[in-house]
Amino acid sequence: DPEMRHKFFTLYHDSIGKTLFIRLQYIISHQEWESLSDVFWLKQGLDLLLAILVEHEPITLAPNSAQVPPLMASGGVPERAGMQLPSDAPEEADSSPPSFVGVVNKHVRFLNEMSKLQVADLVIPLRELAHTDANVAYHMWVLVFPIVWATLQKEEQVTLAKPMITLFSKDHSKQQDKRPNVVQALLEGLSLSQPQPKIPSELIKFLGKTYNAWHIAISLLESHVMLFPQETRCFDALAELYRTLNEEDVRFGLWKRRTITPETRAGLSLVQHGFWQRAQDVFYHA
Repeated sequence: DPEMRHKFFTLYHDSIGKTLFIRLQYIISHQEWESLSDVFWLKQGLDLLLAILVEHEPITLAPNSAQVPPLMASGGVPERAGMQLPSDAPEEADSSPPSFVGVVNKHVRFLNEMSKLQVADLVIPLRELAHTDANVAYHMWVLVFPIVWATLQKEEQVTLAKPMITLFSKDHSKQQDKRPNVVQALLEGLSLSQPQPKIPSELIKFLGKTYNAWHIAISLLESHVMLFPQETRCFDALAELYRTLNEEDVRFGLWKRRTITPETRAGLSLVQHGFWQRAQDVFYHA
């Protein structure tokens, strides 16, 4: 019941601070999600984050959006004869083919209507859609979380790092058979965030294997291997995931990054191609 849910959410919304840090801290550490453990509860968290957007601002494109050059020099769409039909102009008959002027006039009306849209016209329907479809909520969380994380101060990110590890360490067993599930969304949102909070490698490996988040866990561990090349735990966890997925070539490539002598690299290459006796000889003489 959307109306009843909206009434409850209004009380929920009014009782929590209106900053992104407080909202994210509440989602990660303060709220206990045990009662909703069998559903995709991140849609409630997403609702909390989107509810504090300035809804009456006009919608604008991001600075890095792909745009085509304008047809007109500047000043928006001109309202002159031949470019915009009056409101009482008769519509073209369905049976007749559309004329060029009719197509342009229709597009002008569309652009004028879209230029008046505000943030609320887009966000409110998306919030409702996220409550009805877990896939929409999943993709929206993965999109929104890295943006929210990037706006936090360094101290705020450090404050949220440990509670995030605690959240990952909790029992999410009821999410194992869900597709998508909360753990997948949390891990993927984390993997796209900069800077990434450091999660223990063994925990990432466990989450990837248990909650069918293999490719997300591998991506996270690969970034950890590049950031912390001296930590053998990252290499071991990543190698274990490669071995479980039977990605032997990639696993041998990972082991070659850990080697010191050229003889060891040569021996690993021989093992990779099945020359066991020659590889054994190389290792013995290394």
